Amino acid sequence: PVLVVILAYLGFLLQQRPIVRYSHFSDYEFLWPPKGSLYRSRRVAADLVMKVVEAGPADSKDVILFLHGFPQTSSMWDGYIQHFARKGYRVLAPDLRGFNESIPSTKKVTRKLTMDLLAEDVKGLLKAYNLLGQKVTIVSHDWGSVAGWKFVRKYPHLTRAFVTMSVPHPSLYRAYNLANLPWSLRRVWYFFFMGALTPLALWKAERDDWAWLIWYFIYDSDSLAFSKKEVSALKEVWRKSMPSMIAVYQMGTKWIAKSLLPWAEDSLWYPSKNPSTVPTLQMIGHRDTYVDPAMAGASMHPDYVTFSLSRTQVYQASHWLPAYR
Repeated sequence: PVLVVILAYLGFLLQQRPIVRYSHFSDYEFLWPPKGSLYRSRRVAADLVMKVVEAGPADSKDVILFLHGFPQTSSMWDGYIQHFARKGYRVLAPDLRGFNESIPSTKKVTRKLTMDLLAEDVKGLLKAYNLLGQKVTIVSHDWGSVAGWKFVRKYPHLTRAFVTMSVPHPSLYRAYNLANLPWSLRRVWYFFFMGALTPLALWKAERDDWAWLIWYFIYDSDSLAFSKKEVSALKEVWRKSMPSMIAVYQMGTKWIAKSLLPWAEDSLWYPSKNPSTVPTLQMIGHRDTYVDPAMAGASMHPDYVTFSLSRTQVYQASHWLPAYR
């Protein structure tokens, strides 16, 4: 019966053709890169030249690194970049591996992509800017938070503080959603749809000028949170890089599937404690459609965070917390 329900819902999803009402989006001006910033290429790995927004004084010792999520790019941080640059911070905001123009040279993007690799990209970025000798603040959202969680746990000596929006510790996300099956599928079905049925997901996303992708993801934001010009710019990004962008869901699906095996590394049966040991602020939206806000209750468990001054803050907001100025 469960399989029948899943197949029926999949059939409904594939034939569904949502209508996007652009009145949901604002007429705000969207300039990219932001005024006073540079948009440069930096080699962060042997197979990856990353596009990075730079702003603020280059000699500042206060560095903030912004990591975006899916289906966005570094442009999601435009207001934050300008604000903190004016405050004297050095700001770096890369397009992550596989997004926009940060396309790796290797052809097997999906097979190679791991959380470790995302963290190494962040370290490679700091190395490219000669910042390995100091600590930086990581501010992240969605899949950028997945990269952030891995980086701060692997390289706490390079991290001053960690701010994660909408995504708790990956081990908590995995354990909570598996423990609450099948009810958790109402929030995470898209995760497995894009990760396990990628060709169908790509076809669905591209159909009708990206109507479903806009409707299911961007449309979930509050009215006027995104501008029409911003959505138009995102569609251009999706046209040129969606097959490599969606690889994060293939990576995540494989990670969860492998963790079900007792002998696998990071197995769910023998979970290793790998908490954040740096000051950590977890920001969660009470109206998040994709990440259950109930996870906030366990987010400060010592298995996930050990630094004493860390905290979790729940807001009356959707998943798109960075859009709340």
